[in-house]
Amino acid sequence: IVAYRYAARQDTRLRKVVTIGANWEMSTDDPSWAMQSGMTAQIWKDMFPSSYADYMRLNPTPDFDRFAAALIAMWTDLSPDGYPGPLMSRIHSEMLIVRGDNDPLTSLESMSKLRNQGTNMSFLNIPLADHVAFDDAPEVFLLNTGRFFGVPRDGQTK
Repeated sequence: IVAYRYAARQDTRLRKVVTIGANWEMSTDDPSWAMQSGMTAQIWKDMFPSSYADYMRLNPTPDFDRFAAALIAMWTDLSPDGYPGPLMSRIHSEMLIVRGDNDPLTSLESMSKLRNQGTNMSFLNIPLADHVAFDDAPEVFLLNTGRFFGVPRDGQTK
């Protein structure tokens, strides 16, 4: 969501963006709204223990409760400052939109709609992957993001 906001600002330093399982629009009718608006740090820890463990392991000064509160506030901000929605058509940067085919938080319809918002948007729907598609199918994700960034299969940059 932050990447979408940043790209919509049209900063010329930003050339390419990859998003993974990120909503660009939201309403209280969205199927993921109930989960996102009802989320707390404790529910997150209980539902996604590996995500919590990774956060704690990777951060030198972890404050998960503060992190979760900030993320939940972003998810539930339905104002124009929250989800960029119609501003997405302003994006000129190249964008690769990634979602897992079984992702319950980003609908195929919404991501397909986003793909048609701009001229430089590509869409990768990874089969058999859930919300964290890069974990579920790392080889598919890495191959395609590498291609997006111009890295040939042998790993050498162009």
